[in-house]
Amino acid sequence: MILFFRYIWVLLLVPVLFCLYLVVLFGLIRFGEQLDVRESDNAVLELASRIAYWDVPDLHVALAHYDRERASLGQDVALQRQWLESSRYHWDMASQLRPLWPYYQLGAFNAEVTLGSSTEVIQARFDQVAVLSKNERGADRSLFELGFAVWPQLRRDQQDWLVGRMVSSVWPQTVAFAFEKAELHDVKGVVCIRLPWSFAQKHCKQKGTWLKQSRSLF
Repeated sequence: MILFFRYIWVLLLVPVLFCLYLVVLFGLIRFGEQLDVRESDNAVLELASRIAYWDVPDLHVALAHYDRERASLGQDVALQRQWLESSRYHWDMASQLRPLWPYYQLGAFNAEVTLGSSTEVIQARFDQVAVLSKNERGADRSLFELGFAVWPQLRRDQQDWLVGRMVSSVWPQTVAFAFEKAELHDVKGVVCIRLPWSFAQKHCKQKGTWLKQSRSLF
């Protein structure tokens, strides 16, 4: 019994050290997230990656964000592609760890849209995002921004799903944002035609020749 009490401090020290390790690991992740994005590696996030003994979703997310942002800064096309592919990889890893969280799939979708992925890849990713985002209205803006950017690559049912998402939105600002993105990518006309008249007459005022142009897209 005396021997037990003499070494009980060792048993108590283990959880303390583990908690300290978690503090250091997540402290590095949070600090690394605050650093300015450069074309060089994020040394703090890389250090966190080296000391992580298991896959940490937050670390993958931080690395995914960093790679996506530095891809927008670089001039080397090959490096840009490498960083975008790395970003997609980290989003996919985070999604595997938290499979029901739609925003990780949205991040991967963003990378694929920027990479100019094939129609099959875009459609498959959109299906994943749509299923996970069914009841997550916070994902709407990203869905509209990315969905309208690749509108020609989407299947008809996927396009209709996106249009239906606009109709079911209860936030006027989000609907306005959707129309802005549709107009930016020259698909506002066809979107307006597919909207219910009660909705379209409020948001789709005839401007120039968009209605005539949209008939050829429809």
